[in-house]
Formats: sequence, structure tokens, C-alpha cells
Amino acid sequence: MKRFTLLFWLVALFFNGITAHAKHELDSLLNALQHTENGKKRIDLLNNLALAYTLISIDDAEKFATQAIGQSRETNYKAGLAEGYKILGATYYVKGEHDKAIEYSYEALKLYEASEDKAGQSDVFNNMAIVFTARADIERAYNLSTRSLGLKREIGDSLGVAKVILTLGEMYMKQKQ
Repeated sequence: MKRFTLLFWLVALFFNGITAHAKHELDSLLNALQHTENGKKRIDLLNNLALAYTLISIDDAEKFATQAIGQSRETNYKAGLAEGYKILGATYYVKGEHDKAIEYSYEALKLYEASEDKAGQSDVFNNMAIVFTARADIERAYNLSTRSLGLKREIGDSLGVAKVILTLGEMYMKQKQ
């Protein structure tokens, strides 16, 4: 019983530290946003806020991603637009709206392909694999994951390789069910 209690408190303290760090990061991003004029830097801040909020408030994440997309269109900032679409796709996945998640992910993918951004392409392939895994379309998910894995290896992204392998493991578990 003592071990369980100790483990509980260690885990609680660990997550409390993560929460405090995330709050500090959000506060910093929000403060920077207030002091940043329109343009690429502001769009990047909006996308960073959207990404940070995906773990805290999916509605806020969607709001910031949508703002980043709108401002990216106005300024013709393709990298910001691709990132906004990618994050918006992730928010729709979390909300269980898989068709919209795929739609926005494809939009991001087209932009990443046009700019030859292999890291962006790989992230989107992996995100889409997660959506198709949730839909139990394991074959399509596997194909997307292997494309993502190949790109991650090509660009030398070892953390990205690990994330894709986790996605493949999730597919395997889903297939066993």
C-alpha cells in the first residue's frame, strides 16, 4: 500500500509540474501575441497557441488555428497555412469528426508537398494514419504510417521515428481487437 501511495504522489507531482510548465508556456505565447503585429510572426504564434491548446481546450485550439489560417490566406503565408490546416485536422480528430480531420490534413499535405517540406508531410501522414486507425481502416493507416516512417528516417528525425512506431503499435493493437 505504501508503494502505491508513493507512486501516486510521484505521478501527481510529475503531472502537476507538466501542467505548470504548460500554463507558463501558454501565458508567454499569449503575452507575445498581444505585442505582435500582423504577419508571419503573429501567424506562427497563433499556430503555436493552437498546438498548445490541443491538450487543454480543443475549442481554443480550433479558434487559434482558424485565426492562423485566415491570416495566412490574407498574407499568402503558405507555411503558416499548412501548419494551421495540420493543427485544425488534429482538433477535428480529437472532436471525433474524422471526415473533417482528413479533409484539413489533405489540405496541409498538399501545401507541404508543394514546398517539399518532408517534416510537414511526415507529420501529416502520421496524423492521418491515426485517424484511419480510429476508423479501423488499418490497411490505409499502415500505408500512411510507412510513408511517414520513411520520411522521418530520410530527414534523420529519431523522435519522429519513435512516434510513428507508436502509431504502428496502436494499429497492431487495434487489429488484434
